[in-house]
Amino acid sequence: NYDATTKSRANVDPNAVRDPAITAQLDAYLDKVLGPSIVRDLNANIQHAGEFVKAGTQHLINISRFAMDPLGTGHHEALHSFFARVREATPTGEVARVLERAASSAPVLNQLRRLLKDHPEALKQLSDPEEAAAYMYQFWAAKKLTVGSQTQSVFSQLAAAVRRVLGIWSND
Repeated sequence: NYDATTKSRANVDPNAVRDPAITAQLDAYLDKVLGPSIVRDLNANIQHAGEFVKAGTQHLINISRFAMDPLGTGHHEALHSFFARVREATPTGEVARVLERAASSAPVLNQLRRLLKDHPEALKQLSDPEEAAAYMYQFWAAKKLTVGSQTQSVFSQLAAAVRRVLGIWSND
């Protein structure tokens, strides 16, 4: 059991006004992939796009009310929650390592650098394998990043395995 806090350092806009439909869509997505028991604040007053906090067995996802891409940030933070669950369920961390290796590959890193070119703080996070994997999933889910057939297969297999084990994850 470990405690952790991760922060998405994507850009925020202090003048952002979010459409309530986006918040409802984000809420429904988190319910679908992590279950309704995940604690969340989707209008958090934080100066970074989002964060995942794990304290004991409690998972909390905060999405900034200033996030420029709240849905993408939701995908990103959901993967951190998923990683925490995988680490609890599989102490060897093999599943997490597969995604971290894929995210650290040159083709994926090149795409991530291009996608994050206007987000200097997020670019710095790519040196952390879990952060790179979270960005990889975020952009893959938004259909902005192409992954190889092996990673595509891993995402599909992960979704199926987690649905079986936890009964809640979906790759939609």
